[in-house]
Amino acid sequence: MHSQLNYTKEELETKFANNFAIPNFHLLAEIYFQEQDFERARKVCEIGLQNNKNHLDAQYILAKIELLDGHAIKSERILKTIYNTHPDHIQSVKLLIEVRDFLKRSLIETKKLVDIILSNYPDDIFAHQWLSNHYKQFNDIQSNDANIEIFKINPNLQSITFYEVLKTQKHYNQALNMLDDLKNTKKINASFYKKETRSIKKLIKQ
Repeated sequence: MHSQLNYTKEELETKFANNFAIPNFHLLAEIYFQEQDFERARKVCEIGLQNNKNHLDAQYILAKIELLDGHAIKSERILKTIYNTHPDHIQSVKLLIEVRDFLKRSLIETKKLVDIILSNYPDDIFAHQWLSNHYKQFNDIQSNDANIEIFKINPNLQSITFYEVLKTQKHYNQALNMLDDLKNTKKINASFYKKETRSIKKLIKQ
């Protein structure tokens, strides 16, 4: 039984068969998707979207199906359509980020999507992990083009713990920037700042 509206799959199948324009057709598609019956899930989405082309949840399910079927570009196209009309549909934004990474799209442009997530959800684990995973690549870009502005960290993410992560992962320039930010926002004391600044600068010179 579906937890949201307490409809069984059979009830949703009957409702959909009697009226393709029912607004909750995506629930049936989601059930099929969870059962890995992707062909039926696709068919429900495609038929339902003919009657309600702006249905976000159905578009999102269809984008997942396209991706699983090996059609990453089609998935990206659907997700971009969702983003252009509803950038607050966070699930779609996250999947769009993953698809862009798979297709090796511009990291600079992808980071703008990550920033949107962080602007709404400063503690989002997915966005935080994406930043951590891509520091080295952004540092490489930065070394090749000094005019590119890299990683203005959301103030809500600035912490000693994040600084230690950067230091451990040998992102020394970013760690040094983080120290300056922590000092300016008075999240660390002067002695810690001086000690760690000396340590980081030595590591950079090695």
